[in-house]
Amino acid sequence: MPSDQLKDNTPKPAETAVKDKVWTVFFAIMYPIITAFGLLFTGIVAVFSAISSVFVFFLRLIKK
Repeated sequence: MPSDQLKDNTPKPAETAVKDKVWTVFFAIMYPIITAFGLLFTGIVAVFSAISSVFVFFLRLIKK
């Protein structure tokens, strides 16, 4: 294949800079939401873990 038919798909420096800035702004906006979701999920897991521990404690008391 002749080299004049090959496309140069490398991004131009200006396009790269714009994409980097868009991604940085998007990430800065989404980071608190992602963090809040992670903390909420961790809290829900901790609550169910505590319920499970109490349930097992009572089951062991009944079994004795």
